[in-house]
Amino acid sequence: MHCAFSTNVARVDEKTGPFPGFSHEAAVQLYETFLLGQATMPPNLDHQPQASSETQDGYMYEVFLSYPHGKRDRDIAKWVQEIFYEYFSLCIDNSSLGRGVRIHLDTKDIKPGAKWKAVLKEALARTKILIPILSINYFRSFYCRAELAVFLHRERQLGYWHKGNEKSLIVPVHLWGIVETFPEVIREYQYLDCEKYGNVREGSELHEMFKNYLKNEVLKLAETIKSAPDWNPAWCKKEWLDDPINNAEASRVLWPPNEDYDLPASMGSF
Repeated sequence: MHCAFSTNVARVDEKTGPFPGFSHEAAVQLYETFLLGQATMPPNLDHQPQASSETQDGYMYEVFLSYPHGKRDRDIAKWVQEIFYEYFSLCIDNSSLGRGVRIHLDTKDIKPGAKWKAVLKEALARTKILIPILSINYFRSFYCRAELAVFLHRERQLGYWHKGNEKSLIVPVHLWGIVETFPEVIREYQYLDCEKYGNVREGSELHEMFKNYLKNEVLKLAETIKSAPDWNPAWCKKEWLDDPINNAEASRVLWPPNEDYDLPASMGSF
């Protein structure tokens, strides 16, 4: 089953077109109108096989790594791809979850020629938990705010924000920046504190400290993944994707405090 990402494209015979449920023309129109802006994709990594289809439980990934990709964020992207992801995936494989944990990393899972906006959106709808890599620039990125908004909405609809409920689908990693300058909602979460590991070099004493820290934290994270709810096909609908993003942008709840931006001309395409 594939996600139906928009209500303005009519459903057609399930057997027509190269994409189930959509004609070729409708699918092209659908994919071309998903998101605003352009993406700058870093070099491809092949550490983990691509999850090409859903599993029996409906999920495609256990973890979605969310981080900014702007020109000013190259150091952050490099840290995520070359330091955090490499050792995080190893720790996950050696946790109680065992091997085969699927981690969505855009440079690995979005292949050349893919409709990257569509891939990202389906991955969001079919992932168990979100790991946002936090810096002040995270909240200056529309796409990062959008990814976070989707999981915040899911948590609230599932009752995770009710008093006494300690479950979570969001596990932030604090990399750079003063936490007090982040939006209030994200400060409600206990985060992995990796700020002092932002400039680690492989083989250094600090690198070994980072690996030990991450190894211990992944033990707790494994339990969070295990407790994720059953997948719901409704998560593919605009009420769980587009609407939360639009609401978050309109309210500016995920924007950096005391900073102002012009709203995009259209917020409904993600």
